[in-house]
Amino acid sequence: MQCLEASTSGGCGQASCSIPAHLYFISGMPNNGDCLSEARAGTCGTTLGGQAKGDNFDLNFTCNKHDKKRFHVELNAGGMIIEDVGHTRCHAALTSKEQSSLGCRLHPPAMSTVVVKLGGAAITDKSTPDTLSVNLDSLIESVAQAYQQILRPSGHSLILIHGAGSFGHPPAKKYQVKAGWKTGTGDAEGDVSESRDNVKFGMALTRQRVIQLHLHIIQRLHERGQMPVLSVSTYDTVDTNNGAVTQESSARLVARVQQVLDEGFVPLLFGDAVFDHALGSTILSGDALMYHLAQRLSAVRRCVFVTDVAGIFTQDPKQAPDAALIKRICCSDSNHSNSLDKDNSVASVDDVTGAMASKWQWAKRIVTDAKQLQEVVICQASDSSNAISLGVNASIEGHSGNGNWTTIIR
Repeated sequence: MQCLEASTSGGCGQASCSIPAHLYFISGMPNNGDCLSEARAGTCGTTLGGQAKGDNFDLNFTCNKHDKKRFHVELNAGGMIIEDVGHTRCHAALTSKEQSSLGCRLHPPAMSTVVVKLGGAAITDKSTPDTLSVNLDSLIESVAQAYQQILRPSGHSLILIHGAGSFGHPPAKKYQVKAGWKTGTGDAEGDVSESRDNVKFGMALTRQRVIQLHLHIIQRLHERGQMPVLSVSTYDTVDTNNGAVTQESSARLVARVQQVLDEGFVPLLFGDAVFDHALGSTILSGDALMYHLAQRLSAVRRCVFVTDVAGIFTQDPKQAPDAALIKRICCSDSNHSNSLDKDNSVASVDDVTGAMASKWQWAKRIVTDAKQLQEVVICQASDSSNAISLGVNASIEGHSGNGNWTTIIR
């Protein structure tokens, strides 16, 4: 999506536009002196020629110095679809008759998407294998509240991801699933074969445990949250090569998630054991899934990691009572960023994906590589509803750095 900006002053007269040279406004708008047509017919009033159907862009403009409005324009077979965002007198720019004559129609806003990762530490008790967190139900209710009361009524989409926690990590660690069976060594051929068999069994067992946890999560989202959640299987969609997601499978994953979103559902993904071309198997974390979705889905504006601590601290808060929460991290601040890169104080029980240190690395990659993204938030389960709703709920909009969590920006 391209963003086009136009403004007028002293009435709806000549418009000044900032617009890429290869994009043009659509011709045939009613030239009746209204704000939209004048903004389109001003200095940027070049007739649209061979631009492909399906292209879309945003138009922002100010009319009479006070009225501000945004239109989203999308070409289709019947002409164009025009989205009205805001409530100003310029709303009359396109009457029903004008819409009909132009072959266009108003449609609901194309809003942003929030990606939320429910970390294993927030949904399970990591100290005890195969044990759900005692706070899981309240977390599910918080997520459902944010979606049902804030995101969905505002037209925003939600993607959910959950970790493996105490269900998936213990068998993955015991059987070295992350390293795969193609890297196994032994003193004799029989030892190598046994090692490979163990890893393969470990992969199968890890998947069984993760699916068990997944069913717990999706059942609660359906029953307690009344959310239209559909499962998207990582194992069936993604494969890796030396631990890195292949471009082909990343495209498959994104296409599947986009299809689920387009039909009005909430996709639910999860970290899982997957096939790896070089290793045989590996573990693909939910954090990595978040990265690929944020990088490839242009509507994603915010990512939220929900865990069992309030965010990133100066020290491990579970071990140091005087640890201070770092509320805002700017990745362009090399001194701060480098000091966090070297911090190995945070550890986790049987976590094969790296725990908080890994979250920081993925969060930094997300805000660096996903250019459309505004911020990444790391928060505690008890703050999840506000953190997820941030930027949509007017009562907390613009206060991302003031919440009791860590906000990471570019």
